[in-house]
Amino acid sequence: HTLENQDLILKYLSKISDDRIQKIFKMRYIDPDGNKVRSWKSIGSELNLSITGVINLHDKGKRIIIDKINKLEKDI
Repeated sequence: HTLENQDLILKYLSKISDDRIQKIFKMRYIDPDGNKVRSWKSIGSELNLSITGVINLHDKGKRIIIDKINKLEKDI
């Protein structure tokens, strides 16, 4: 189920016009450093964003995912 969930989340994120959001989720959760999640600082450095900027984009993506899941649950 984990891979299916990852694919579904990435599908939702791929529809967002700001592709940095999908990159942040991939870097943080799908392609992390070893067995731990990547730090906000590491992601920010790679994307040339501040830590706050990375967190804000992550939160925007998280809200979109939650909204999509809530909509799916209502349709069931």
